[in-house]
Amino acid sequence: MYQAGNTFLQSGSAQGGVAGYSHAFTYDALLHVLPRASWIRPYFAFGAGAKYYGTSGSTPRPQPMPAIAGLTTQGQWEPVFDFGGGVKFRVTDHVVVSGLMRDYISMFPTALFAPVGGARVTGVLQQITPMVGIGYTF
Repeated sequence: MYQAGNTFLQSGSAQGGVAGYSHAFTYDALLHVLPRASWIRPYFAFGAGAKYYGTSGSTPRPQPMPAIAGLTTQGQWEPVFDFGGGVKFRVTDHVVVSGLMRDYISMFPTALFAPVGGARVTGVLQQITPMVGIGYTF
């Protein structure tokens, strides 16, 4: 799963950012509520994997809040867990259209920020992601 997004620092009118993105690589299990022959199949999904947070831009000059933290251009891997659910609609015997919602949960990527003094960067990120898909079954 590719997700675009910027790394930024903001306090009041002071603001600066670096162009960024993330890639989540997960292995998921699907638990279907209805049998395979049903035309509509709700399901639950859950899984785990790894997520890479990267940047594609340069750091702002000057940094927006040099007394608190700075922005970096480093990348970082973090473990990720996801869960969600959706519905599959069987259009024909072999074509399936689906809609789902996933919540990707990972630790905050601390390498993207350089805290100053005794400051620390901690936390958890949640990225709720809606998706649609089309598939062909054999």
